[in-house]
Amino acid sequence: MITALPEAIATYINASNAQNAQSQAACFTTNATVEDESETHRGQAAIQAWAEKTHNAYNFHLTTTHAETKENQTRIHVHHRRRFSPSSPITQHFNFTIENGKIAKLTIED
Repeated sequence: MITALPEAIATYINASNAQNAQSQAACFTTNATVEDESETHRGQAAIQAWAEKTHNAYNFHLTTTHAETKENQTRIHVHHRRRFSPSSPITQHFNFTIENGKIAKLTIED
């Protein structure tokens, strides 16, 4: 089941699919964190650098297949389709925390 996503998350996914790391980073609070591949990225500049690195390494597209929101927490299941990859798509879980309309934390899990 896909529920309506909070605006910051929908904007983040659209920016990610457009490979626009600057727009992705703008979806986050100034002190936000992203946890991905056993690394933590803190602050918009670090998040933008992480997004650029990730786009360059994987060249992917996200499709939301399931979403649940409870208070300020949203968990989405995405198909992560890597262009030109035989192991594609993979399913990942994105766990978002929203504060004042922006993403305060994103944890990505396989």
